[in-house]
Order: sequence, then structure tokens, then C-alpha cells
Amino acid sequence: MIAEMRRVVDEFPCRVLIGEIYLPFERLVTYYGKDLAGAHLPFNFALLLVPWNARAIEKIIRDYEAALPTGAWPNWVLGNHDRPRLASRIGKAQARIAAMLLLTLRGTPTLYYGDEIGMQQVAIAPDQVRDPFEKNVPGIGVGRDGCRTPMQVERLALRGLLHGYAMAALVRRFHPRKTWSISKRTSDRLSASTRR
Repeated sequence: MIAEMRRVVDEFPCRVLIGEIYLPFERLVTYYGKDLAGAHLPFNFALLLVPWNARAIEKIIRDYEAALPTGAWPNWVLGNHDRPRLASRIGKAQARIAAMLLLTLRGTPTLYYGDEIGMQQVAIAPDQVRDPFEKNVPGIGVGRDGCRTPMQVERLALRGLLHGYAMAALVRRFHPRKTWSISKRTSDRLSASTRR
């Protein structure tokens, strides 16, 4: 099935087939396919799940690189829409180090929106839950809405880019007292987007 999808993708220029696949390395790398005719990038979510310490991270990197088929291009993911925010999982200072690691590892880096400015997990009131997991089994902490809140932007942008769009109301609801911006974060020493 993956090889069939790849054949279709290959009919068009400049396309890439990415698989959102949570599997141990030995099974994950099989999605590259025979002769690399499967997914270009079966997402490697190991950094989302590893205990955040040097030895565990080193082992994940070594094991993943060793498992890759010859010629396969690696990829690394630090955050996504299914797991708590990076800065909430490992702390803001470590999130910046994690971004540096992500951008220096061999392969394609994937950074979840907002992680570059240290967005934190947001507590969602029960009456504002949208995630089906949390709605179906409320109160046990399986909801993903806290990492899916809107990008925290400058209030000025709420009158421009987001004018008349429901996103503006969501930003005000989830981040009512905060003003965020990439420009302000570039001077924040704990932001991954800091310029030096």
C-alpha cells in the first residue's frame, strides 16, 4: 500500500511522502520500503518519548541511525499535535537546547509551531474541550487540546492578519494577558529563535 502511494506521489515533481507512524525503530524503518520505494520520511518520534537526559538521547540517536536502511534519509521530531508542548515537557531552557540538537542532527528537522518561541501547554477548561479523546473519556488526561491552542501572536496582529477570523477570539481566550511575538522572542535568551 505504501509503495502504491509512493508511485502516485512520484508522478508529480517536488513531492514528499511523510508517514505519521509511532513504532519502534526496527518496524518504523520498514516504511522506507524495499529499495527506498516507500515513505520518504516515516516520522521518527523518538525524541518526543525519550527521557530527557544525555545518555538516553545519545542512545536514541545511535539506535535510530543504526536501524536506517542504506541510503535512507533520517528525520527528527521534537513536538507535534499529540504530545504536550516541548517547553512544558522539558522546561524552557532545555527546549532551547533541544532545538539546537534538532537543527544539528543529520536529517530533516520537524519543529511544531510555537516551539520556536517556547509556547507552553495550556490548561483547557472542561467546557472548552474539543479533542474527541478527552470528550470520550474525560478527566483522565488524554486530551490534546492543550498543545493545539492557536499560535501566540502580537495583539496588533489580531487586528490585521487574523482580523475577522475565529482564531483571534481563541488567542484572546487561551492567552488573555500575554502578548507574544517572534520579534520579542528574538531577544529572549530562552527562546529557540534568539539571535546572537
